Amino acid sequence: DTLEIRKVDHAIDQPGRALGSLISGDNPTPPPNWNDQVTEPCYSWNNGGVNFTAHVPSIRLNEHYFNDTALPGYTEFTYPHPLVTGAGTPTPTATATPLPSATATPTPRPTLTPKATPTP
Repeated sequence: DTLEIRKVDHAIDQPGRALGSLISGDNPTPPPNWNDQVTEPCYSWNNGGVNFTAHVPSIRLNEHYFNDTALPGYTEFTYPHPLVTGAGTPTPTATATPLPSATATPTPRPTLTPKATPTP
């Protein structure tokens, strides 16, 4: 007789999990240590009492999702926006330098050279 005890701690690509190795193609071969996803929780706050719920034991409150908790490091947007209130213009951000565009050059046309006509 044998006995197997199976417990799912995390399912691949479940809510609250992220990153990991990309496996693609018609017949993919997983690279070594391919199951390398990390916990990246979902956060819910200021949603008028609407929060996350999970109905499977592998998605856990306060591990894979947080209710009524702001994302760490989150900063609110200025409201109303300064351009709407006339409070000033925000400092512009750097823009990418455009690459030179290709310039069309004419293709040289072959010139005809007269051939000598044989004398009869």
